[in-house]
Amino acid sequence: MNQQDHSKLMADFGNRVREIRKGQSMTMEQMAEKTGLSYRLVSRVELGVVNPKLCTICALAEGLGVAYAEMFFPSK
Repeated sequence: MNQQDHSKLMADFGNRVREIRKGQSMTMEQMAEKTGLSYRLVSRVELGVVNPKLCTICALAEGLGVAYAEMFFPSK
């Protein structure tokens, strides 16, 4: 995977996190509190500027109340 593909993957993941969060009318502050992650980390994930660790992805999924796969592939 080249750098451009990697950047797109991070941006797409961040957009998906934001989409789910906003769909639940949750602020980033609420998301940070619910997940135990910092506001800054939540923001950087949503902006696609950080490559989140697996434990961060798990915390986001649990905080949003969705399956881990839902973070990557929307259910139909």
